[in-house]
Amino acid sequence: MTRYLHGILEKHYSAQQNGKAKLDGNLNEWDYVIVNEIFERIDPNRVTEWMREAMHELDHKEIKEDKPVKWVGRGLHSVRHTFASYAIRAGVNVAELSVILGHHSKMFTLKTYAHLFENSKREAMDKIEAYRDGIQSKKIDP
Repeated sequence: MTRYLHGILEKHYSAQQNGKAKLDGNLNEWDYVIVNEIFERIDPNRVTEWMREAMHELDHKEIKEDKPVKWVGRGLHSVRHTFASYAIRAGVNVAELSVILGHHSKMFTLKTYAHLFENSKREAMDKIEAYRDGIQSKKIDP
């Protein structure tokens, strides 16, 4: 978990605790992140519905038509792919990303996101050349 997300969750937790205190304390034994107005667990499908509703609104704002195009069929899983894409662009290696995503193997992660590594070929060659140049400059001529 990133420090940024951890901070958001800490603030959310504090707000939930304050809300529970106003309603006479601990209303349930579980502390879920997404809850209803009396801090009870909600149906996970409701979160998916909220996501789809938000995507639908984005479409209408972006294209101002009745038929959404860009976000049709996208849900929470698309957020996971976006996270993975940003992680790759940030330089997270496949082995680390595979563990973070909970994939069963590094190969699965690589196959799923291989297209995102295409741009890094030039960078890889540049690193190899820089390393070789560094070795060459350290050699002493006889």
